[in-house]
Amino acid sequence: MMNNNVKRRDFFKAMGKGAVSAAALTIPASFTAAATSTTAINQGVPADFRSPEMPLDATAMAELVRHKKATPKELVQEAIYKIKQTNDQVNAVVAECYDIALQRADKINPNSPFAGVPFLAKDCVDIEGLDCTLGSILNKGRKPDNTAWFIQAAHNAGLNTIGMTNIPEMMTLGCTQNPLYGATRNPWDLRKGVHSSTGGGAAAVAAGYTPIIHSTDGGGSSRMPASATGIFGYKPSREQLITGLNNGSTMEDFTHQSFMSRTVRDTALAISVTENHTKDRFDTAFPRTPIGMIHTPLNRPIRIGVTMRDIYGRLPDESTQAAIQSTVTLLEQLGHIVLEVDMPVKDGESFMKSYMGVFGNKMAQFAAQFDALGAPLESMPDKVSENVTYLARTMQSRLQQNPNLYQESKGQCDIFAAKHNREFFNTIDVWLTPCAQHSPKEIRYFDQKTHSGEEIWKRSEKLMSYTPIENVAGNPAMSVPLYWTADNMPVGSHFSAARGNDRLLFELAYQLEVARPWANKRSPIFV
Repeated sequence: MMNNNVKRRDFFKAMGKGAVSAAALTIPASFTAAATSTTAINQGVPADFRSPEMPLDATAMAELVRHKKATPKELVQEAIYKIKQTNDQVNAVVAECYDIALQRADKINPNSPFAGVPFLAKDCVDIEGLDCTLGSILNKGRKPDNTAWFIQAAHNAGLNTIGMTNIPEMMTLGCTQNPLYGATRNPWDLRKGVHSSTGGGAAAVAAGYTPIIHSTDGGGSSRMPASATGIFGYKPSREQLITGLNNGSTMEDFTHQSFMSRTVRDTALAISVTENHTKDRFDTAFPRTPIGMIHTPLNRPIRIGVTMRDIYGRLPDESTQAAIQSTVTLLEQLGHIVLEVDMPVKDGESFMKSYMGVFGNKMAQFAAQFDALGAPLESMPDKVSENVTYLARTMQSRLQQNPNLYQESKGQCDIFAAKHNREFFNTIDVWLTPCAQHSPKEIRYFDQKTHSGEEIWKRSEKLMSYTPIENVAGNPAMSVPLYWTADNMPVGSHFSAARGNDRLLFELAYQLEVARPWANKRSPIFV
């Protein structure tokens, strides 16, 4: 075992070329058959875009272990070293279990899919012995006794959890910050934040701590943070993956467990080993379509609809418009048919009320729970931020006015889901939109101490005015990092497809990754 940090760094630097060679063993022959060229791209022929200088992804790390060029313990030691270098600036990792991870590393099967690759979980899922707080002072010091099924499946596949990543308080605002741990800062510009609730995980990948992290997505949190940090983010079809709940139920409403990573193949592999091959009921309107392991890029032209305006009819900021326009050009170069389509949501206000009638139901319960204890949220300003109280009271008020709010909202969402899948996607294969209304803003934009709870929520709703559509519809969607602004900030492109068409999105992602590689791009503080 190597105890010296510098030696570990030299070790992994020296492993660069060997790592690429090992990684090549997992790349289909078609990936290495063609050189990167305009002709190859136009023909849909993929190219090998990896180089010795590229950061190791999880697949390459696992190959190192299998070829006995590294051990799972050394991978954990390297990740710990990296976190300690810059996490005081980024604030991505907020809880750690390094000792447990190092002990677990000795027991990991080197022939498992990930063979001991270090992994970071989101601070909203239970892992035995690791603090899980939901970013709330109310939960400070909470250590679960059980581990969620989804994380157990990830461990079985050889991923080794080493810590938890930061989230917004109770996951109730559009930027990752909370009074317990503070704000996560964007590795591409430390003055700025990271969109949505998996911001800590996205920042961890962009900073180089681990190549893959756990994410959840109830309204865009596997996609908006990925867009903000220049990595790949994926939301699967509903009930596609193993549950994040401890009781095994797949009834998570609009929330999906998932992953974000530097490369497409890492998420593809992770998805394949956490698929839920049985679900609560099979007599559903949308039969489950297995994904399997996708290795190959798209090799045929498809019809891609593009919509620039959000659910309220507004255009995004200029950098986001430029990003989508650039992606349209690339898609046309690849031979796809790209056509403008109207936003399928015709009344943004009504849509969001139905969405929140389901997604925000737990916040109403949260307020009622403390009311029953004789400790209303307003009596605990040192433990519960105003924006959390505002959202909880807003949802509680709506529920009091309409006791059937959840059932009626879910009914409206089910109607939309059926129409969206069977009519909107009847004329196109894939839909392209922005990921968010604007690119990341400075930390103070979502400052919980400066702005009222109402203002925080208005800004959050404005930001997430594209991605919740596919949560309501239960459809697969992804953010692909295809554009960087003049000031070196990433802007992702958001793609979605009809429910069950996860494989199509992965194939498109592979094709885009070859045509416009991003995994070699490093944030200014990447380690």
